[in-house]
Amino acid sequence: MTNRMIIELYKIEHDISCPLHTYAKWQELGYQVKKGEKSKHKITIWKGCTKKVKNENSETVEETSKLIMKTACFFTMEQVEKIVK
Repeated sequence: MTNRMIIELYKIEHDISCPLHTYAKWQELGYQVKKGEKSKHKITIWKGCTKKVKNENSETVEETSKLIMKTACFFTMEQVEKIVK
Protein backbone atom coordinates (compact mmCIF):
# COMPACT_ATOMS: atom_id res chain seq x y z
CA MET A 1 0.00 0.00 0.00
CA THR A 2 1.38 3.43 -0.93
CA ASN A 3 1.56 6.43 1.40
CA ARG A 4 -1.14 8.18 -0.60
CA MET A 5 -3.44 5.18 -0.15
CA ILE A 6 -2.66 4.99 3.58
CA ILE A 7 -3.49 8.70 4.05
CA GLU A 8 -6.69 8.51 1.97
CA LEU A 9 -7.87 5.46 3.92
CA TYR A 10 -7.16 7.32 7.19
CA LYS A 11 -9.17 10.31 5.91
CA ILE A 12 -12.11 8.05 5.05
CA GLU A 13 -11.99 6.24 8.40
CA HIS A 14 -11.91 9.55 10.33
CA ASP A 15 -14.37 11.42 8.05
CA ILE A 16 -11.83 14.10 7.04
CA SER A 17 -12.48 15.99 3.82
CA CYS A 18 -9.78 18.69 3.98
CA PRO A 19 -6.15 18.21 2.89
CA LEU A 20 -3.75 16.52 5.31
CA HIS A 21 -0.03 17.14 4.94
CA THR A 22 3.15 16.94 7.00
CA TYR A 23 4.90 20.08 8.24
CA ALA A 24 7.49 19.83 5.46
CA LYS A 25 4.86 19.35 2.74
CA TRP A 26 2.85 22.38 3.92
CA GLN A 27 6.05 24.49 3.73
CA GLU A 28 6.73 23.15 0.24
CA LEU A 29 3.20 24.27 -0.73
CA GLY A 30 3.83 27.79 0.65
CA TYR A 31 2.15 27.46 4.05
CA GLN A 32 3.38 27.66 7.63
CA VAL A 33 1.91 25.75 10.54
CA LYS A 34 0.47 28.28 12.98
CA LYS A 35 2.47 28.87 16.14
CA GLY A 36 1.42 26.57 18.98
CA GLU A 37 -0.50 24.14 16.77
CA LYS A 38 -0.15 20.48 17.63
CA SER A 39 -0.61 17.70 15.13
CA LYS A 40 -4.14 16.32 15.33
CA HIS A 41 -3.38 13.31 13.16
CA LYS A 42 -0.53 10.80 13.49
CA ILE A 43 -0.34 8.31 10.65
CA THR A 44 2.15 5.48 10.13
CA ILE A 45 3.55 5.77 6.59
CA TRP A 46 6.49 4.43 4.58
CA LYS A 47 9.78 6.32 4.77
CA GLY A 48 12.86 5.62 2.69
CA CYS A 49 16.25 5.39 4.37
CA THR A 50 19.74 4.67 3.11
CA LYS A 51 22.69 3.04 4.79
CA LYS A 52 26.33 3.01 3.71
CA VAL A 53 27.93 -0.44 3.90
CA LYS A 54 31.67 -0.96 3.51
CA ASN A 55 32.54 -4.01 1.44
CA GLU A 56 35.28 -5.88 3.34
CA ASN A 57 36.86 -7.51 0.27
CA SER A 58 37.21 -4.56 -2.08
CA GLU A 59 37.02 -1.76 0.52
CA THR A 60 34.33 0.03 -1.47
CA VAL A 61 31.34 1.71 0.08
CA GLU A 62 27.91 0.76 -1.17
CA GLU A 63 24.63 2.45 -0.34
CA THR A 64 21.68 0.26 0.44
CA SER A 65 18.18 1.62 0.69
CA LYS A 66 15.02 0.26 2.22
CA LEU A 67 11.58 1.35 3.33
CA ILE A 68 10.55 1.43 6.97
CA MET A 69 7.26 2.29 8.66
CA LYS A 70 7.41 5.61 10.52
CA THR A 71 4.75 7.60 12.36
CA ALA A 72 4.40 11.07 10.89
CA CYS A 73 2.49 14.10 12.16
CA PHE A 74 -0.11 15.59 9.82
CA PHE A 75 -1.79 19.00 9.91
CA THR A 76 -5.10 20.18 8.44
CA MET A 77 -5.80 23.32 6.42
CA GLU A 78 -7.22 25.02 9.56
CA GLN A 79 -3.83 24.65 11.27
CA VAL A 80 -1.79 26.47 8.64
CA GLU A 81 -1.56 29.95 7.11
CA LYS A 82 -0.23 31.18 3.78
CA ILE A 83 3.36 32.43 3.90
CA VAL A 84 3.43 36.12 2.94
CA LYS A 85 6.65 37.27 1.33
